[in-house]
Amino acid sequence: MRKLTVCLLLLVVTASLHAQLILRVATPTRLQTVKQSISLSPSSLSFSAQNVNTTSTAKKVTLLNSSTKSLTISSITAPANFGQTNNCPSTLAASASCTISVTFAPTKAGSLKGSLLVADSATGSPQAVALSGNGVASTASVATAKLSATSLSFASQLANTTSAAMGVNLSNSGSAALTITGITITGSFTQTNTCGTSLAAGGSCAISVTFKPTAAGSYSGTLSVADSATGSPQSVTLSGAAVTAAKLSASPSSVAFGSVNVGQTSSKSVTLSNTGGSSVTISAVSVSGAGVGVSGLTTPLTLAASASAAFTVSLAPSAAGSISGTVTLTNNSATTSFQIPVTGTGVATAAASLSPSSLTFSSLSLNTTSAAQSVTLTNSGSGTLTISSITASGDFAQSNTCGASLAAGASCNIAVTFTPISSGTLTGTLTVTDNASGSPQSAALTGTGTATAEVQVTWDASVSVVSGYNTYRGTVTGGPYTKLTSTPVSATTYIDATVQSGTTYYYVVTAIGTDSLESSYSNQTTAVVP
Repeated sequence: MRKLTVCLLLLVVTASLHAQLILRVATPTRLQTVKQSISLSPSSLSFSAQNVNTTSTAKKVTLLNSSTKSLTISSITAPANFGQTNNCPSTLAASASCTISVTFAPTKAGSLKGSLLVADSATGSPQAVALSGNGVASTASVATAKLSATSLSFASQLANTTSAAMGVNLSNSGSAALTITGITITGSFTQTNTCGTSLAAGGSCAISVTFKPTAAGSYSGTLSVADSATGSPQSVTLSGAAVTAAKLSASPSSVAFGSVNVGQTSSKSVTLSNTGGSSVTISAVSVSGAGVGVSGLTTPLTLAASASAAFTVSLAPSAAGSISGTVTLTNNSATTSFQIPVTGTGVATAAASLSPSSLTFSSLSLNTTSAAQSVTLTNSGSGTLTISSITASGDFAQSNTCGASLAAGASCNIAVTFTPISSGTLTGTLTVTDNASGSPQSAALTGTGTATAEVQVTWDASVSVVSGYNTYRGTVTGGPYTKLTSTPVSATTYIDATVQSGTTYYYVVTAIGTDSLESSYSNQTTAVVP
């Protein structure tokens, strides 16, 4: 017995020594770790009695990462008869939190339990929240309300006008009548409905919504139905945008042409702009006023908001006097007939012309006057032509029947003659100074002056009594000669006017006695005609 006791003591001592050895070895290499701390609050959720196959309102659980390290979340799950949604990221930063919304949707009657589980990187994962609730088998009839749309969006609407209605149906798919306590709407929206205060099981009614904005911009509102169904009030989100009406303007706003000569056309550019907030369509263009016209504007023309287009307005008066007209643009804006006033004055003017525009006279001996050639002055304008002067320059002269003025559409004659005083080609101008455009009018004049060549032959008188002398001419020295005088001349000189320039002539003279006998040729004399 004593020996057994000693053995036991040895075992105890040995174990003690072993424990001390372990502690001594572990102490120098011990690692300090950071404990990750997270919490779920509350740690349990209890739902009140809930009808079978219906869903409760959500209850919230907050997941808080109170450590200094980020938390990796693998999954968040709810058990049967419960549901969850959350806004938790896969990685939750240190000191951050997120929310888990839990609902109770019993599928059978009785006490139902389970756990909301969060699987993560923290110690003790998964974390749990105890869930409990009581499913109740309902024997009573219930109403179930549903709206056919959750939102309505209206297209752009002119400010201060009412849109076409958009519809929403309210239906009761439950087994009991739906009591409707109110249908309300907010914002720039209005509603009418066929619902009344009660909607039978399986029934439906219509709600019509309209939009009437007061100014340009974006609008929002809510249609709400307060009733006896779970989830009341039911609601529809409303939105719409408003624009200002189209508005036409013209630059210039009126077109003033001033004075425009009759028979001529004056044009001005006009810029048409839409200064409103919605598009406008010009469907037709019309004009009034004598000579008023439009070009460069093709209809139909649609101008978007802030857009513009240029076109041309013209005035072509056909008679003298004031002109007032209008360019009218038919369109679909508030001002369906947009008008641009047009004014101007037709001015009667003369238009002068000379026909032909030039005259050519044939060669003429110096200091002789040609036969007259005619030039016609015509006033093709609509006003009286006032004639200040009609002149001819150079070796030309004129006479006329025009007087001081020429009526519109009339004409007169100007007679021009040529009297050269020097040889060669001679030019001049017929000039008419008047009040017509392009004055003075002119016609070019051309003629040729030709110098006349003569040779004067003189001789000494015969010592005998003679009755006259004959003169002869040849083109070759020594003859033959041709008699120039048809009958003897008594003078001792003869002028030969039939010579040509650039020719050399040879002359001789004979004497005729009283007995009519002719002497022999005299000595020959020579004349060179330049």
